[in-house]
Amino acid sequence: MSKSGTTLLKELLHNGRKRYGIKFNVSNKLKTSLLLIELLAYRFLRHVKLTTSCWEWIGSKDKYGYGKSVLIPLEWHAHRVSFRIFCADIPKGMCILHVCDNPSCVNPKHLKLGTHEDNWKDRIKKGRTASGKSHGWYTKPENMPRGE
Repeated sequence: MSKSGTTLLKELLHNGRKRYGIKFNVSNKLKTSLLLIELLAYRFLRHVKLTTSCWEWIGSKDKYGYGKSVLIPLEWHAHRVSFRIFCADIPKGMCILHVCDNPSCVNPKHLKLGTHEDNWKDRIKKGRTASGKSHGWYTKPENMPRGE
């Protein structure tokens, strides 16, 4: 198991203890942790359609198409959970970028760590930035702020 999976599990266990009063026998701590890791992986992967390319999140999604993974008592974007389970922890302020440009993909091979600036540059490079006639101020001028 990756270090990120262990860290994620510790967060879930800590919040679970605090919120739900979960108690563990110290002598069985490792056995309990391994069982919970398997449960975490099972709960996550049962919402994933595994293919040879993108792993499609088939659970609930937000309005932008990103998967939402609810791991008691927390809710995260599914691609961030996948990165933490299979790759590494996510440092504060960092983003997880989709190499495949599919917001519902949770395949760890299609995810990479990056900054907000990296994400912005990637968006511009791939032509996904609204500009000109596709910009919101052009399509909906009534929403443009006016100096009143």
